[in-house]
Amino acid sequence: MLLLTGFLLASLSWNQPQTVAQVQQTSVSVDAFFRFDKAFSEGMSLGSQANTAYNQQDFAKARSLLQEAIGRLEEVIQIAPTLLPGQRSLFDNCQAPRAVNFLEVDRYCQAQQRIAEYRRALEQIDQQLGASDTYNTALQAATQAVIFGQNQQWQQAEQAWETAIRTLQTIPAQHPQYALAQQKIIEYRQNLTLIRGRMNQPTASSQYDAGISSARRAVEEGQQQNWQAALNWWDSAIKHMQAVPPGDPRYSQAQAKVREYRNNYNEIQKRIRLDAIAAAERERLRQQQTLRTTPSYSSSYSGGPRRAPRRGTCECPYDLDSAGRQCGGRSSYSRSGRGNCY
Repeated sequence: MLLLTGFLLASLSWNQPQTVAQVQQTSVSVDAFFRFDKAFSEGMSLGSQANTAYNQQDFAKARSLLQEAIGRLEEVIQIAPTLLPGQRSLFDNCQAPRAVNFLEVDRYCQAQQRIAEYRRALEQIDQQLGASDTYNTALQAATQAVIFGQNQQWQQAEQAWETAIRTLQTIPAQHPQYALAQQKIIEYRQNLTLIRGRMNQPTASSQYDAGISSARRAVEEGQQQNWQAALNWWDSAIKHMQAVPPGDPRYSQAQAKVREYRNNYNEIQKRIRLDAIAAAERERLRQQQTLRTTPSYSSSYSGGPRRAPRRGTCECPYDLDSAGRQCGGRSSYSRSGRGNCY
């Protein structure tokens, strides 16, 4: 889906004015008209080329073309008023109705609009380029992790895989590389698990100690509110304790720890779910506040939600899509205004 909403293929199309300004050739040079027309045509064409480059995910090229387009359209803004020396007031307000549509005024106003749209698009591209740099940084960390693993430097490899995973997790959902980043996270977590297996390789009698160590890591992550990491460490601690054989002197203690750690695991799971529900509710309230300003929806959002959010349906604004993101304006209720949501 195109994110550069301000300059789609419409960049090359505009409403032709009904009449062209009649100017005194003695006071305005033909060269000025030529520069005006050329700057406008080139500005619109560059905007269209930038849109094509963006669709091809060539963000650097799109950014360069947009900057050129803005420069050319700014020339239009500068030249246009000089072409109608006796009608400068027409350029003061592009929204004001005009008895006659002058070509110069029409293109002046279009140039103003396109410049604003192109600048918004530049902001989006800068965000995309930033996320792309993040993805490349994660790949570099993963490459380093592989090298450490080949040299059996397990601790360094573990740290490098963790860095790569954390870096990929910062890529926003709207970025084109988001889906690939999620795949890489799964892959890197598997590699991290293998590395940790090589690091520990505990014997049956040392499983208890490994479980205690994992539990400590779980507590540390929980204190920092890194709930998913804490959940993983509690899971690891449970598995270590379950691996203590019945003949081990600490078998009874290990079984007690399994029950204790499962309770902690369940509490963390509950916290994650509550945080997700709270985040969804905050987003719903934000969407509700936004939609209240729209007349067609003001009466539809007068009450609270009728039910808890559902995943994968997008029937109501507070539902979640298959990726766990709140549906908001993409919901059936938001698009049609009908439904039993509130």
